[in-house]
Amino acid sequence: MWVVAEAAGQLGTRDARADAQHLVRRPAVVALSTERLSMTGPGGLRAEDLGPRVHFRYRSSGLRLLLERGSRYYLLPLGWNHRTDPTYVMEDDDSVRIELLPVTQRRR
Repeated sequence: MWVVAEAAGQLGTRDARADAQHLVRRPAVVALSTERLSMTGPGGLRAEDLGPRVHFRYRSSGLRLLLERGSRYYLLPLGWNHRTDPTYVMEDDDSVRIELLPVTQRRR
């Protein structure tokens, strides 16, 4: 059992490093919310107040989709570091709307 746990840990670390290096290849995410979200992170993370007349008043961008399960979205900020930065888990409900944007491809 210990060997399986050790192997899983090593695979997870390897995957996290690969995700961090290629984060821009993942779908971009814009999170809109009725309340200000307390998200901090690397320089790519941006928050805007769209004003009191808008239902989803707060807009957060500079995020990438790691994983989606049901109505939960696991998000990483651009510039994410697997050792120090958080992974945000957001639930799409009446107070939050998650918008997924297409991945842009670079020409070679």
